[in-house]
Amino acid sequence: MRALTLWQPWASLLAAGAKRFETRSRVTHYRGPLLIHAAARKFSPTAPRDAEILRHLNRPAFVEAMTEVLGHADLERLPYGAIIASARLEDCQQLPEGLHYIPSSFDRQLEREALFGDFTPGRYLWRVEIVRKLDVPVRAPGARMLWSPALDLIARVSAEIERMEARP
Repeated sequence: MRALTLWQPWASLLAAGAKRFETRSRVTHYRGPLLIHAAARKFSPTAPRDAEILRHLNRPAFVEAMTEVLGHADLERLPYGAIIASARLEDCQQLPEGLHYIPSSFDRQLEREALFGDFTPGRYLWRVEIVRKLDVPVRAPGARMLWSPALDLIARVSAEIERMEARP
C-alpha cells in the first residue's frame, strides 16, 4: 500500500470523487491501494509559493465547481494533515505532445477535470478509482511523492473504514 499527499483543495476534490486523475510531472509504475493524504500546510494568500492555488481560487468556474462538489469553497474548513480517503491507483499515462485536453460540454465530470488538474502535454495522468472518503480523517504526517504508510496508520485507516461499513 502507498499514500499520496496532496495540497488542499485538490485532496478533498479527489476524495469527493470530483477528480478522476491526479496530474503529475512524473510517471509511477505503482498500481494498487492508495491512501489520499491532505497536506498539513495551509494556504496563505500572501505566500509566493501559493500563487498556483490563488490562481485557481480567482477563477469563478473553479470556485463554483468546488462549491458544488464540497458544499463550500472555504479552504479553512477542509481537513489538513490527515488521511481523508482510500482509493486504488489504476493507471498512469503520459499526455502525448500536441494533444490538448478539451473537455466536452456534454460531460460535467470532464469539465471539472479540466478545472482541477494540469493537462499540459507531457504530464502524467494518474487514474484513481474506487475512492472512499473517510467520515473521520485520520491524522498523519505526509511526505513527497508516493510514500509507504506505517502499519499503525494503515490499521487506523482500516478501523475507520470498518466503522463506516458497520454503520446501518
